[in-house]
Amino acid sequence: MTLQRLIAKLLFGVFLVACCDLDSGCSQYPHSGDLGQFLLKRIVDNGGKIATLQTPPQLQGEWKYSDENIGTIIESDDITLEQVDRFLRAIYGAPSKGGNTPAGDIQWVVPAKTSGVSIWYCKGGKGIQISILKPLRF
Repeated sequence: MTLQRLIAKLLFGVFLVACCDLDSGCSQYPHSGDLGQFLLKRIVDNGGKIATLQTPPQLQGEWKYSDENIGTIIESDDITLEQVDRFLRAIYGAPSKGGNTPAGDIQWVVPAKTSGVSIWYCKGGKGIQISILKPLRF
């Protein structure tokens, strides 16, 4: 594992610990509709790119999100890990395994070399947590 990758994983861990619960004081915004379109917009807004022109499956439901200096956190109890996984695979291909959460759940990551931003996702509560991290500037 390269030093840069190790640092990125460490920073992501700190990021998740700081933002794993949006109710802890971060400004959060409730939203509903097609999470997929919202997710694509946030990926681009954070400096990412869309890898395909295919129409991915819709992700209908309610979610809350928080925009931070280093990216966006999205949480939803209406949308499952499997739905988000299918959606992101349709756009970027197979993700990488990014380790486990403190609860033991697998974290998946679409690396920045593929999407322009790091997209981490894992089970969160009854649904999903997605973290879109802006590119690191060294």
